Amino acid sequence: MVYPVSGGSVSAIDVKHTEQTQVPFSQKSRQTMTLANSTSGIRGAADNTVYGPRAVGNDAWAQVLTSLNAIMDWLREVIGPAPKTVTPDTPPTVTVVPDKPAPIDIPKPVIPDPSSDPLLRKNSGKPENIVNGFTATERRFGEHFDVSTHAAVIKLMMLKFGQSPADVFDEVKPSANGYDITMKDGFTLRLAHDELSLGAQAARFGGNDPGAMRDASFIFAAFVKRKQMEASGPGANASFNEALTKTLSGETSLRALKGMGMVGFMQHVPSTLLQGKAAFGVMDTHNFGASLVLEGVKHHYQKQEGLDKTYGYRLTGDETLSDEVLVNPGKDTLQLSSVPVGVKPANIWGGFYQGVEGNCVTVSAMKAAMMKLGQNPAGIYKHISATEDGYGVVMRDGFTLRITHEELKKAEQHSNLNGTDKVLLKDANFLYAVSAKRAQLENHEFRAAQSFEVAMDTLNDGEVPGEAFRRLGLYAFIRPSTAQELAGGALGTLANYQHSVVAVDGAIDLYGSKESLASSIWNNTNSVAIKLV
Repeated sequence: MVYPVSGGSVSAIDVKHTEQTQVPFSQKSRQTMTLANSTSGIRGAADNTVYGPRAVGNDAWAQVLTSLNAIMDWLREVIGPAPKTVTPDTPPTVTVVPDKPAPIDIPKPVIPDPSSDPLLRKNSGKPENIVNGFTATERRFGEHFDVSTHAAVIKLMMLKFGQSPADVFDEVKPSANGYDITMKDGFTLRLAHDELSLGAQAARFGGNDPGAMRDASFIFAAFVKRKQMEASGPGANASFNEALTKTLSGETSLRALKGMGMVGFMQHVPSTLLQGKAAFGVMDTHNFGASLVLEGVKHHYQKQEGLDKTYGYRLTGDETLSDEVLVNPGKDTLQLSSVPVGVKPANIWGGFYQGVEGNCVTVSAMKAAMMKLGQNPAGIYKHISATEDGYGVVMRDGFTLRITHEELKKAEQHSNLNGTDKVLLKDANFLYAVSAKRAQLENHEFRAAQSFEVAMDTLNDGEVPGEAFRRLGLYAFIRPSTAQELAGGALGTLANYQHSVVAVDGAIDLYGSKESLASSIWNNTNSVAIKLV
């Protein structure tokens, strides 16, 4: 169908029969059209006549619509039916089956073979050249660096126990990512491989023995790890790096010895005891620096110097002690007591006790030693022998002394011990006399060397908790504890600023009277607790 554009006619095409017919166009179709009110027609602008589907009898428009419908039908036939959209009433149930996760192959940790790790070897022997095998590097200009104390103490330990870390420490075991270490004072730690590498690089040990340098670096790194673990309070060394940075500025001999587990073996002695053949020790030389002492010669950064009249440290003791050895002294040890070795006192409370204030630290330590090793002094010390005028005593930390019969009699009068058990009192007075003799030889309180009587006075005027165990030769077998642990049955001593008492099976001794620790005013966090292990 053809529609006029500006007059004329429009041809209508019969799609089916291809015939053309002329459709007359009304004159009114030329007028301007406007939308009618109804949506189904067109209203003329002049007379509002409606044209379109609503105009009755308007055949022309009817033919137009018919032709359009015919064209739409033809298109449908050509294109085909429209695809139907199927919308189900309910969505189908879909079950999703996940794939099985592929197994992850996690490799098992590789633990080094102890037989091939030189750090784990036992009984390695002493270094062939302790002076130059490994050395401390001097600081460079502008550096705040000093590892002289670390090197001196490590050399001292190697001379005493052997070069290998497995000899210097109580136990070294390989782990998945490093080493598990137990020091000789019972402290345990885990040292990672990266910490070991970092410590070895930072220490900068030199020398002509690669094996000694390797072993020394391991011991140094273990010390740093313990320093990290024990740090507390404001500014504590929270990481290995921070502890390493702190220690590289220097240490005192005392801190280094304690930090390497030597608290039970170290002795603070005058320089005169570091002279002579086979004598060795360490001595502080400057602030946070120290040197190794060999037979009276101080080796300060490989420079030999003489000794001053001062004090230093040496190591003593038997590093292979066992429970069996502790209660079974040598066969030739003199039996002073009528009580067999290893038998504990029947009445530790009233059998003997402190009669006068002042020597409570010594008395409580002696009671703890007897409850651990028996009341016979032969079981507490390593060896006792007879001399012309008394006895020779070798303690378990290696300290040796002689005491006379006369000094023993003075001790019985000066100790102020009371009790109901005469045999136990005699054994206790022997321990007291030997403790006083050691105090004299060590010049306790810088005055005990004056005489045996003065030495006893230094024991009777108050003490620092733990010192009495050292004078018994048992310092290696004490550990820090708590009042709660002692109340639970641990054996040890408990001290405050006024008094010190023994704790046995959850009870304490108050001048010969037994009292429960758990319900006592002593059961608090302010007391200094020490246990004997």
